[in-house]
Amino acid sequence: MNVKKFFLIFGLILLAALAAFAGVVVGLISSKPFAMGDHGNALAEVGADGVVNFLLVGKDHVGANTDVIMVISLNPQTEKISILSVPRDTRISLNGSRKINSVYSYAEYRGMRKEEALIDTVSEVTRLPIHYYAIINLRAFRDVVDELGGVDYYVERPYHYDDPFQDLHIHIDPGQQTLNGAQAEGLIRYRHDYAMGDIERVGVQQNFIMAFLQQKLQMKYVSKIPEVYEKVTDNVISNLKVSDVLTYAKAVMGYQTETFLLPGMAGDGSGYWIQDDAETDRLIQEKF
Repeated sequence: MNVKKFFLIFGLILLAALAAFAGVVVGLISSKPFAMGDHGNALAEVGADGVVNFLLVGKDHVGANTDVIMVISLNPQTEKISILSVPRDTRISLNGSRKINSVYSYAEYRGMRKEEALIDTVSEVTRLPIHYYAIINLRAFRDVVDELGGVDYYVERPYHYDDPFQDLHIHIDPGQQTLNGAQAEGLIRYRHDYAMGDIERVGVQQNFIMAFLQQKLQMKYVSKIPEVYEKVTDNVISNLKVSDVLTYAKAVMGYQTETFLLPGMAGDGSGYWIQDDAETDRLIQEKF
């Protein structure tokens, strides 16, 4: 065998070995779960209709309050992704009246299963069974955006706000641009001078999530999920495995996305969002 042919065969064998090794590594990463919380019996089994509901929660890295609460529903029959946002100030009952964003921290303080308490509360409020959940420290959110190359987004107004206590510094100029992770976090957390407070912020959060899904539910980004996992795993609590994320992300490519707000109205100076039960029932029946 001549030298040229030898190195050609050797190179092919080496490439095959590297490919096999990479496949094994990806397989191992895909089978890994995120850090799992104590959700007790709060999670439901996926039904025969195949509809899957994900509870997505954003938690800041200073306190334990959960200021972003969304249920993302994937419906294979209608090929739609329906997102229901629950305002952080929604009044709920848990040993008295309190805001829903405090359930997680309250349960932790009282020695309760905090993930179970939060899932049960959101399921009761939304009338939706929860199959999967992800509680994401906003540092992880920032890392995901950066790892996937930022998000193209039209910023309608200037955003400028500094809160040294939370190490939160938001400085975003208006216009079409690619937001990096820190800017995206600032955008979804900002509510400093909103006339409608958190309700206006929820609208911005939904717009950003829709832009994110439309841009990133593509194979070139979905294939990076194992890499993203390695970046964010320390800042996510979830019953999901990477393989679950890959499976569902591939399945919903091309789905239409709709966003909804939990029906209700601002309380009379109480600071609560008062849920409209009848309108919630109607919304869930018609859209979910």
